[in-house]
Amino acid sequence: AALRVSATAVYASLRVVADPGLVCCLRLDDAGRPRPESATWLPSAGLVPRDIALVGDQLLVANQDSHDIFAFDLDPTTGLPTSETPRRKLSAAARSPVCLVDIDGLP
Repeated sequence: AALRVSATAVYASLRVVADPGLVCCLRLDDAGRPRPESATWLPSAGLVPRDIALVGDQLLVANQDSHDIFAFDLDPTTGLPTSETPRRKLSAAARSPVCLVDIDGLP
């Protein structure tokens, strides 16, 4: 499982065995504390979401057992997903992706 924090929200991947995976998204209050009443459960669009990454206005989800990576749009104000439907499926160079790294800007 993975945990990521932005300026407005916190995200946690949940590896559920034999069921589609989930990502829990929680808005943060002005003091930076998670607001449980804002919990949004996002289907990962695959099996066993192993890692998640925040890249610009997108949440990337790497699903280990379904061998795919999906990109979800995030609302720039709330930080929550704009839809349960991914924006697109990204091709994975290797099977069973377990780690995501934003390498934009590296030499």
